Amino acid sequence: MSARRCAMGAGTMSGLNAPSSSPAGSRRSATALPALESAYAKRGTEYYRRQMKPVNANKLSAIRHVTLWDGRSDQVQENMTVLFSEARILYAGPDSAFQGRADTVIEGRGMTLLPGLWEMHTHLRQPEWLPASMAAGIIALRDMGNNFAYIQTLAGITNARRTCWPHIFRAGWIDARGNWPFQYSGLQANTRAEAIQWVNTYQQAGFDQIKIWENPSPEVIRTIISEAHQRNMEVVGHIPERFSFSSIME
Repeated sequence: MSARRCAMGAGTMSGLNAPSSSPAGSRRSATALPALESAYAKRGTEYYRRQMKPVNANKLSAIRHVTLWDGRSDQVQENMTVLFSEARILYAGPDSAFQGRADTVIEGRGMTLLPGLWEMHTHLRQPEWLPASMAAGIIALRDMGNNFAYIQTLAGITNARRTCWPHIFRAGWIDARGNWPFQYSGLQANTRAEAIQWVNTYQQAGFDQIKIWENPSPEVIRTIISEAHQRNMEVVGHIPERFSFSSIME
């Protein structure tokens, strides 16, 4: 547990903005943190990958006589059959019209089948949340702010390989200095130059969105939004303390 807490501590995101005035020990800790985060993601995913065994890999499977909700309306369809092979659905229709074959047939009578779920807001603090999410029917999720090296490594493993874990979409977290007795987010944009730097860092790293938190100034917020949109990145997040709802909409 102590290693986990160290790897996933929220005080500094990967040491990317470790203050130059920090004591030598603190600087060494900040420098070592990205490697620790990356190792934690690698070891964690590898451990849980070994616990999971593929079922019917490259074979045809069918769920028959199931009640199906396909998400296109508010109606369910009774006595349906779905034929699939790994990530591809090959048939979804009335069981009476099904003429295919399957290596494995799952009897779905009395059960309901629905599309995979999306988790729209999460912070993946532990690798085991990926298989746990898939077990709950979640096939994709959006991480809304995390330690940089950790989420980069985790997404690189899960998104690049054919795994039975959810696809990770990443929102890069940007905040600024606040008046609180602690600093929750590590990537601070206190100036326009820092805003441009962090948006570019996230874009170069392949992040999908920018997430704004509580403390950036109006000038910095406008810079973040402008720079992100120029890079075809969406901007999401909290309404900062210095904005009203109407002003942020403008």
